[in-house]
Amino acid sequence: MSSADMSLLSNKDEERLFHYLFNESRYNKAVRPVLDEESIIVVNISLVMLQIVHLDERHQFLKVSIWPTERWYDETLTWDPDDFDGITIIRVPSKNAWNPDIMLLNNVDGKFEASFECNVLIEHNGRIQWMPPSIYTSSCTIDVEFFPYDIQNCPMHFISITYDDSQVMIARGLDEVDFDPHSFSPSAEWNVISSPCIIRPISIPGSSLNNTALTCTLRLQRLSLYYTINLVIPIGILSFLAMLAFCLPSETNEKIPLCTSILLSVAMLLLIVIARGLDEVDFDPHSFSPSAEWNVISSPCIIRPISIPGSSLNNTALTCTLRLQRLSLYYTINLVIPIGILSFLAMLAFCLPSETNEKIPLCTSILLSVAMLLLIVVKNFVPTTSLSLPLICQYLLFTMLMVALSLSCSVVVLNVHHRGQVAEIMPKWMHQIFVVNLAPILYISVPMTKPFKRPRPKQRSYYPHHHSMTVLHNTLTDSPDQDEHFDSTQMLHLQTQNRFAEVDDYMIKNAIEAIRFIAKDFLLDDDRKICKEEWRTMACVLDRIFLIIYLAVIIFGTLYIFIRAPSLQNSFANYDSLQSA
Repeated sequence: MSSADMSLLSNKDEERLFHYLFNESRYNKAVRPVLDEESIIVVNISLVMLQIVHLDERHQFLKVSIWPTERWYDETLTWDPDDFDGITIIRVPSKNAWNPDIMLLNNVDGKFEASFECNVLIEHNGRIQWMPPSIYTSSCTIDVEFFPYDIQNCPMHFISITYDDSQVMIARGLDEVDFDPHSFSPSAEWNVISSPCIIRPISIPGSSLNNTALTCTLRLQRLSLYYTINLVIPIGILSFLAMLAFCLPSETNEKIPLCTSILLSVAMLLLIVIARGLDEVDFDPHSFSPSAEWNVISSPCIIRPISIPGSSLNNTALTCTLRLQRLSLYYTINLVIPIGILSFLAMLAFCLPSETNEKIPLCTSILLSVAMLLLIVVKNFVPTTSLSLPLICQYLLFTMLMVALSLSCSVVVLNVHHRGQVAEIMPKWMHQIFVVNLAPILYISVPMTKPFKRPRPKQRSYYPHHHSMTVLHNTLTDSPDQDEHFDSTQMLHLQTQNRFAEVDDYMIKNAIEAIRFIAKDFLLDDDRKICKEEWRTMACVLDRIFLIIYLAVIIFGTLYIFIRAPSLQNSFANYDSLQSA
């Protein structure tokens, strides 16, 4: 007999066996396949990991490719191999045989069935093996406290959704998820440390059945080389570069620009990390997977009448409202606190001496940082709606406005400070208000100045245009009393000396005039110094006033913006209720 004839006979025997096993009068796939109703079907489950497809840290779910194997005994699908030409195993479509309805309980994509409906293998003794390759998407709570050197635990709960422990018992085929070196594709970001599988009791919401589940926990360790090279080391270098500010001489006026540039660099790195970066319904603590971004405050359900458009029927509807509160720790740490730090750093502009000429660069750098944060928030976190302005955008715009006002105030202070450079006399009322009255109140040292008249000081001139009578000319003026003591010989001698002294007399007169001019110029220099000190004192007074106003507006504005948040009001209400209790 040829091989083709043997194959044909084998196919006929297998077809005959198939009709024998799945005859409607003999087998019903909707009924649990046991001969004794008290019998329990034990389903052994083992998992073979093929690939970690993706771990979404923002939305907190794990997507893996797994090859599960389910084994159980079907007491109604047995036969004698001798009656069917020695056939000991047969492959049939899974839809024809009874299934224990094993599913992933913490599934998040709504696909509870297997990705591929492969055949089941049925042995002559009733042992059934089903190996449907699947891609599971399960919830996974992410703990980012130690990022990027973190370890995540992602459990997967497999349970029979329609049978309890008295009918179907789940058992683990292996103690751990198996990783076949020939089929497993390692991840470039995660390393599986361990994957223990345990059997534990679990409850299904809305069901009184006692169930057990196979829980396999993937313990994943992040491969942190990428983050170490691209984040940790650059941040460390920036932190060490910031120490150079303490090594720079103060005369260079480069301390503030260096620190500001490093601050902007760190802010950019933070933005990159963030952008990678975002009767009630029953929430069973064993099966409900909490969200990392939302907390369910309440979930009331009510029955209310409802009308269907185009229908005259009277209908009622069950309306369940989920009241969600955003968990704001992520945004507080990565947005609110950096914005607050930038707003308080803008105050340093009022503490910097005007002589450093660093007020404007500091305010400009902070203004650019706030504008960059606003762009990131608008692009990644805020929905495009014009119905209301988000709270974080209100805070950003408020901070940007305050930094812009600090920049304007710094311009005013610098203009006042440099008035003294041109020796402009301060008006009397201004001197009285800022120098005499406000400076001591604000604890600003007032320079000791002598009273002087307030004409406009003259500019220095190195070449005098007129000459006054000198002291030497007065002493050389003839006197009648002296003429009586001179005889003709002395007179002749004096006239001879006068001819030689005419040149010296002219030089002495010019020298005395120059000395008088220098003395007068020294007096004018004292007046100029007094003017300069007065304008400098007024600039310091304005700086102190702007600092106090800025600090008060920032504090009260911040409190006013955030005190209206419903989550904070709920927190205060809960605290008050606890205190009253």
